[in-house]
Amino acid sequence: MNLQRRSLRWNMEFSVSNLVFLVLINLFLLKETECALRIRDLVVPSVVQNGTKSSIVLDCDYEFEGPSAKDGLVVKWFFNNNPTPVYQWIVGKKPQAFGLFKSKLNLNYRASPDEAKTYRAMQIMNPTIELSGEYMCLVSNFETEKSEVKKMTVLVEQKKINLVVDGTIDNKTEKVTKIRINCEVDDVYPEPELSIKMDGKVLSSKVDKDQNDTTDLYNIDAFVVLDVKTLKSPTVSFDCQLTIPEANYTANEYENYELDIFTTTTEVASTTTTTDWPTTSTTTDLPTTSTTDFSTTTDQIETTTEPGSVEEQRDEGAEDAASGLNLLGLPLLLLITMSIASSFGSL
Repeated sequence: MNLQRRSLRWNMEFSVSNLVFLVLINLFLLKETECALRIRDLVVPSVVQNGTKSSIVLDCDYEFEGPSAKDGLVVKWFFNNNPTPVYQWIVGKKPQAFGLFKSKLNLNYRASPDEAKTYRAMQIMNPTIELSGEYMCLVSNFETEKSEVKKMTVLVEQKKINLVVDGTIDNKTEKVTKIRINCEVDDVYPEPELSIKMDGKVLSSKVDKDQNDTTDLYNIDAFVVLDVKTLKSPTVSFDCQLTIPEANYTANEYENYELDIFTTTTEVASTTTTTDWPTTSTTTDLPTTSTTDFSTTTDQIETTTEPGSVEEQRDEGAEDAASGLNLLGLPLLLLITMSIASSFGSL
C-alpha cells in the first residue's frame, strides 16, 4: 500500500515538473517571437581607393517583430575590436560619433524613413587609410542583441613601378657577363608584396620593405642578379609584379632585354693599294692558305712604268719578232728544198 502511494506521488511530481518545463519553453518561444530581432544585411565596401570617394556609407539593415521590439532599440558601430563604439544611435534621439570618427561622420545622413531605422548607417566623409579595418554593427533592445562584422580596406595604389635591367660588362671581353634586375615601388597601402619573373617564372630575389611612420605608407624593392651563362635565349622578358593581398590588388611592369653574348664576329683580311706618281707601284698582300696542297704565297708584285717609254718598248718588241722570223726562215727553206730533190731522185 505504501509502495503504491509513493509511486503515485512520484508520478504526480514528475508530471508537474514536465508541465512547468513545457510552460517555460512556450513562454520563451513566445517571447522570442514577440521580440524577434535580426540583422538582414551588413553593407561595408571591401575596398575603397584612397582619395577617389567624397563619402561612403556603411549600412546595417535589420528587422524585428513584435510590439515590444522597439523598446530600448540601440544601434552601435565598433571599429577594430575597440570596446568603445565609434557611432551610437538610440531610437528617438540624435546619433553620436566618438573618437577618430567624430570628425569623419555626417550625422545628418538618413538611411531609412522608418523612425526605427532612420540613423542605422554611418556616412564616412573622405575615407583615408586610417579607416581601414574591421567594422562591427550591434543592434540591441531590452530583450536581445545581434551583431555582424565586415572588413574594409582603403587602398593607396602605386604611382609607378620602377623596373630597371642593367648588364655588367667584363673589361677584358667587353661583353655582358651578369644582369641585375631591380624593381621598386613607393607609397602604397596596405602592406605590399613584390616579385620578379623571367619569362613567366618567379626568380628568387632579395626583398626590402619599410613603412613610413608619418604617412603609414609602404616602400618596397626587390632585386636579383643573373649569370648570362644560365640564359638560353638572347632575348629575355622580365616582369615585376606588385600585389597587395588585403585589397586583392595586382599590378605589373614588363621589360624585354637584348643580350649581345650570342652575336658572332667575323674578321676579313684586308687589301691595300698604294699609288705614287710619277712612278706607280701596286702592292698586294695575300694571306697564305694552308687548307690545300696548292697553296700560293705572293710576297710582293711590283710594277714600275716611266712616262714616254711605252711606244719605244712596243717598236723594239716588233723588231725582235721580225728578226726572229728571219733567222728561222733560212733553215726551213733549205730543209724543204732537200726534201723535194730527194723525191725526184727516187723517181
